[in-house]
Parts: sequence; structure tokens; C-alpha cells
Amino acid sequence: MIEKLLTGYPEISAIILILCGFLAGGILSRVVVQLLHWFNLWIRKTLPTITLASVRTEIFIQKLVYYLTVAVFVLLALRVLGLG
Repeated sequence: MIEKLLTGYPEISAIILILCGFLAGGILSRVVVQLLHWFNLWIRKTLPTITLASVRTEIFIQKLVYYLTVAVFVLLALRVLGLG
């Protein structure tokens, strides 16, 4: 039943992919920033004079990961629709 619905209406599949992209982007960006933060703390303990990333850099990386992930899922949705 769901297979027929998704193959018969690719728009629904595209919408689901885009929603998954927003979700995956949010999760991945938080994970990457957390890993960067932990790595930064480890560097500070090992070499106290060095700071790897500032808060502004972490925010930039978080937004970059989020939007790149969303873009990938949008491209997948376009491919499902036959536009890409």
C-alpha cells in the first residue's frame, strides 16, 4: 500500500526526503559541533596555549553542515521527481 502510494505520487517521496533532510541536518550539525567542542577541550588540556576553534567558528561549521545536508536531500528529492 505504501509502496504504491510512494511510486504513484513521487511528490510525497520528495516531501518526505526534504523533511528527513531537515531532521538529518539538525542532528548532524549538533553532532559535528559537539565533536569539535570535545576535540577543542582535549587540545586545551594537552596544549593549553592553543585554541582550535572559537565560538564563531563552531557556529559557522554548524550552519555549513546543516545547509549542506539539507542541500543533499533537496537534490535527492529533485532526482526522485525526475528534475535533476
